[in-house]
Amino acid sequence: MENCTRYTVVLFAILIALLLLMPKGGEPNDYKSNSILSPPVPSPALSISPNPLHENETAEIRLDLPADCAYAAGQLSMDAKTLHASLGPGSLITVQVRVPMGSHLVSFESGACKAALQFDVLPQACPDGTTRACLDARGCNGIQSCRGGTWLSCRAPAPLCAPNTQVPCPLDGCHWGKATCDHCGSGWSTCR
Repeated sequence: MENCTRYTVVLFAILIALLLLMPKGGEPNDYKSNSILSPPVPSPALSISPNPLHENETAEIRLDLPADCAYAAGQLSMDAKTLHASLGPGSLITVQVRVPMGSHLVSFESGACKAALQFDVLPQACPDGTTRACLDARGCNGIQSCRGGTWLSCRAPAPLCAPNTQVPCPLDGCHWGKATCDHCGSGWSTCR
């Protein structure tokens, strides 16, 4: 019995020692929290506007390099063609370029400091400033305008009357009826 107690105490002591030596935050092999061994890699920010981008529009590609990106003759490329080279740390670069229709990849690389952005250039749906008839969400007649190569949402004209309201109206010289405003507010029914 005495040997059993000794073994239990020794096993308990080993278990406590292992728990104290285990890195905080999880599994015994989880060493990624040790920032001395692997410092965080800086990440540049890439963006493109307008979004969505349509054919015949100029794309503005923006690269914001954090100060901790190492200067190593980094370059900004699109579809493997250099747009800007020899960028230094802490740079803010804006490049304007006409991009053909299709899928494209913009990337930056300088040592461990990397970023990539994939985007599509869509066909222009409509010429700017054109309009067309449409139905809004209620099923009412409206007008749609084109801006930036994209049709905007359908807009119904201002209502002429409050939808579904009734007003008295003369049927003949002696009798009265009611006219009802339609569900869109665009006009009155015949007098009934």
